[in-house]
Amino acid sequence: MRISTNLLMTNLALSDLIMTIVNIPFNLARILLNEWPFGSLICIFVPLIQVTSV
Repeated sequence: MRISTNLLMTNLALSDLIMTIVNIPFNLARILLNEWPFGSLICIFVPLIQVTSV
């Protein structure tokens, strides 16, 4: 089961899932709210996760 195609497809699926979980709620909050309510740690952490997933 550990052939390269399965590993690639699993990696892509996890990347898409992480991107969806992290990207949608925080970008929606960024668009709708005037200021960032989540603190400075999450302000640094969210772009890092987004770039790493892509």
